[in-house]
Amino acid sequence: MIAGGEFDRLIEAAYEAAFELDWDAFRERVLKSLCAWSGASAAAWLLRARDDLPGEFAQWPADAGFASSDLAHLPFASGH
Repeated sequence: MIAGGEFDRLIEAAYEAAFELDWDAFRERVLKSLCAWSGASAAAWLLRARDDLPGEFAQWPADAGFASSDLAHLPFASGH
């Protein structure tokens, strides 16, 4: 079960980072914080563009081993 207060603080920290950091640093900070909060050892962020245009990819830690091309082929429900 997710502790509400802890999750709320995570969201607040993400919004704060969005105002303080550039896009690349923001994604790294959020992924690192998400891993710390959840106990995960790594995380990836992939923004998929429409019409098969390239999206944006980030991972934490930098050497986590995710491949953006593999993540881009994951199936998602229509509209997500």
